[in-house]
Amino acid sequence: MICVLLMIAMTSGLRINEVELNPYDDCNDCSEWIELYSEEEINLTNFKLRDKDNNTMNLNFSFSGYYILFPNISLNNNNEKLFIYNNSLIFETIELSDSYNDNQTWQYCDGWVFKMNTFNFENNCSSNNQEENEGNVNKKEIKIELNFDEEDIINGKEFKIDVDFFNLEDELYDVKFWIEYEDEIISERYDEENEEWKSGNYYLDNFVEGPGNKSEKVKIKIKEDIDYVGNAILFCKIRQGIEINKDIEILEKEEIALEKIEKNNEDKPKNIKEKITGNVIKLGISKTQDIKTKNSVVYESNNELIKKYSIICFALLCLMLSVLLIKEKL
Repeated sequence: MICVLLMIAMTSGLRINEVELNPYDDCNDCSEWIELYSEEEINLTNFKLRDKDNNTMNLNFSFSGYYILFPNISLNNNNEKLFIYNNSLIFETIELSDSYNDNQTWQYCDGWVFKMNTFNFENNCSSNNQEENEGNVNKKEIKIELNFDEEDIINGKEFKIDVDFFNLEDELYDVKFWIEYEDEIISERYDEENEEWKSGNYYLDNFVEGPGNKSEKVKIKIKEDIDYVGNAILFCKIRQGIEINKDIEILEKEEIALEKIEKNNEDKPKNIKEKITGNVIKLGISKTQDIKTKNSVVYESNNELIKKYSIICFALLCLMLSVLLIKEKL
């Protein structure tokens, strides 16, 4: 019992002081970090850092004051919780979420606040900001959904994307859209305000305004000098750090597709109709119509036969009458 009390007394000043879950987007070589604090020199041999998913990191060093720790475990951006323990729990955080890679961190100030980072310095625990930032614990995460017609994603043709935003704050958001293939941006998006096409590297300024849920549209096309057909990834990112992606399939340019269809038709064997020489015999014609080939009659209707033989009979009758008249005169 005495040993436990001594251990608690020795480590009572140790705490997790500041946490960066989502590093700033424009910072070179930035990574997640955790700031520890201890009023007195402390030896952390056999101490461990543990996250909510039970991933652990051995500490095993001594320090006093502030100490920046770059963990070798990956921290979650949402509902993360951190613990320091030896044989027993020494310190734990609340559940922390950081969806905005905007250089803000969670800082301990007799309670947790969310504000601009104080890397390796005393936390900014002014009371006027504490109540405001404590509300971030229950702040809803911004979500984005992308909807489009898969048959419209054709190389050489622009297509529209319906973008739905959820849980926006009361502010303007810059958003960028792009299509990637093998880590290369192969698309352009249309800037309605400036009436021009630009690379997907650039943000559309003030693309959507909160608060609440909003819907917008954007036009995208594959760059003219990119001749690619197949699977790719469509990305959407808010400058404040929210990013989503969706698998897509880029279809072939329409003129190339038509050329292939025509070529396939040329390669197919001729059908029966194309093999017939001369006039084509058609079915379903009227009884009064003759059906003929180029050189001879194949079929004559009943009416035509009656007309034909009536003339012959009349000619024979006339011939017989002529013969009788001649005999009488003789």
